[in-house]
Amino acid sequence: MKTLIVSLFLIALILSSCSPAALTTTPQPTGTASLQPAATNTSPPPTVTPTTDPAPQEFPLAGCCLATPIDPGTYFLPGWMGLTFTVTVPPDWGVIRDDEIRVFAIARGENELGESSEFVQFNVMPATVTLADLQQDILDSPEFVFGNTEEVTVAGFTGYRVDAQATANPNEIGNRDEHIAPGVQHISVLEGILGGFWVTSTPEAMVRFTALDVNGTILFIFFEAENGQFSDFLEDADAMLASLVLVQ
Repeated sequence: MKTLIVSLFLIALILSSCSPAALTTTPQPTGTASLQPAATNTSPPPTVTPTTDPAPQEFPLAGCCLATPIDPGTYFLPGWMGLTFTVTVPPDWGVIRDDEIRVFAIARGENELGESSEFVQFNVMPATVTLADLQQDILDSPEFVFGNTEEVTVAGFTGYRVDAQATANPNEIGNRDEHIAPGVQHISVLEGILGGFWVTSTPEAMVRFTALDVNGTILFIFFEAENGQFSDFLEDADAMLASLVLVQ
């Protein structure tokens, strides 16, 4: 996605010591799904390779739109989220972080513009947004074809996730200055709730919308990868999600 591209593309720039938390899901049909969901993986989620120095670090500031490489290790999510989580990042990932416009993603890969194409992006939803309303707004998005919604528990907090594929958008000719690759899809639901400018990073990208209720605050996590790479991407992305720990 260039969701982040989202805000990321706000990026128009404005565009364990604890053990990894178990992640469990329970299928919950939406009644409107037309995309076959991936087979449920009953094996334990992948684990992140332990680092020699488990002390959490701060993610460096890093502008859009190609992620800045970082060392594998355990990091704090940015303080502006108001939630003190740590996450363990495996090798070969980078970061895009702008605290001024509140853009943050762990990313890798490259799209047609030479910018990142695979994202795990974190946001906090406004206090007025409920889990139920957010779920419905997402499922009403005309730019995607959705699979089934699943209940999920991450780091001890419950919520839901739903996978989707962006529909073809041949009318989007792209704009390098605005970090829009040809054929990518706009994500109007996130623009409406979070503001900024949100588009996917590649045409017909696969995405995952995840929302968790963290003591009354909605932690929103957006996943995106190129269509043919989504399954492999999720193996590493799910490992990071399983390492998420609330430390305060």
